[in-house]
Amino acid sequence: MFTSRRTKYALATVAAASLMLAGCSNSQNDSTSTSESATSAAMTSAAASSAMATEQGVTFTDGYVKAMPEGKTMTGIFGVITNNTDKDINVVSFTSSVQAEKTELHETVDGKMQEKQGGFVIPAGESLTLQPGHEHMMLMGVSTPILAGDTVDVTINLADGQSIEAKALPVRDLAAGNENYGGSGMTEMSGMASMTEMSGMTEMNH
Repeated sequence: MFTSRRTKYALATVAAASLMLAGCSNSQNDSTSTSESATSAAMTSAAASSAMATEQGVTFTDGYVKAMPEGKTMTGIFGVITNNTDKDINVVSFTSSVQAEKTELHETVDGKMQEKQGGFVIPAGESLTLQPGHEHMMLMGVSTPILAGDTVDVTINLADGQSIEAKALPVRDLAAGNENYGGSGMTEMSGMASMTEMSGMTEMNH
């Protein structure tokens, strides 16, 4: 499970507090027991803070990247973005460890992929599942194959300046028919900055 950076800040605060407690023993004889008590309290506090940050933050789970063989230049990133906050959030962009000419947020309308203008808006308390044939994150202009067994780091950016860091997402081969980037007979629609595969591109709903 990947959480927003607020989780990291909460844990850092707890860690600092535990160090202060560990250094405040009244005597040398009591230092061991005091440190143990402080450590125990810090662990309990850290667990509570972590649970709270996860519950109140934004998470990205079940993430993976579709394998892209040689000869293709596009692929998708999928997973579940959950908004556990009390406000709507807006996913506006993403970056990854893959060298790509462009990254875009996509939706599928009438079987055709197109850029999602304005990004993904996820209401408070709801989740958005990124999946083949629906909303997803798109890597475009990729020159190096992305093979099953590889891993990819992804950072999802929100409109308020926060980000969700997803480390080592697995690369998977998807079953035939789920989605076809770089197939025959269809090109990306307007708003895609003329990023078109050599032989067109298709995407099939499933």
